[in-house]
Amino acid sequence: MPPRLVLALACAVALSACARTPYQPMDYNGGFTETRLDARTIQVLVKGNAMTARERVDLYVMYRCAELTVMNGFEYFYVLGGDAEARGYTTPGHFSNGRYHGGTTYIKHESSKIFWMLTAGEAPRYPGAYPARQTMAELYPHLF
Repeated sequence: MPPRLVLALACAVALSACARTPYQPMDYNGGFTETRLDARTIQVLVKGNAMTARERVDLYVMYRCAELTVMNGFEYFYVLGGDAEARGYTTPGHFSNGRYHGGTTYIKHESSKIFWMLTAGEAPRYPGAYPARQTMAELYPHLF
């Protein structure tokens, strides 16, 4: 392989490791996962890496709630509860040239929501229910 190609590939791999978590099923870099609690209730969990902002994790969890609602044949979803957490860790510092260089602190965000899927006829009884297709349309441009 030509040296320039090797260098370009190495740079691409290094830069991709520094990227925020994409909207994707859970893997080593984060993503979403869900657990069905009953026929109409699902818990969605989204984990972001250290480069993923808290707001993006929240956007992913709401989009996934809307997406699952549509995939299951419902029109609305109502958030029953949720949780958010930020976990931090610091890399060790080191001595170099007689000086101490402190470690780097990273924060990983995660968010979960438990939601109930509703039909159009049920939605008026639940103020605050989200229209799934409209939610997806509004959030989609911000996913990437």
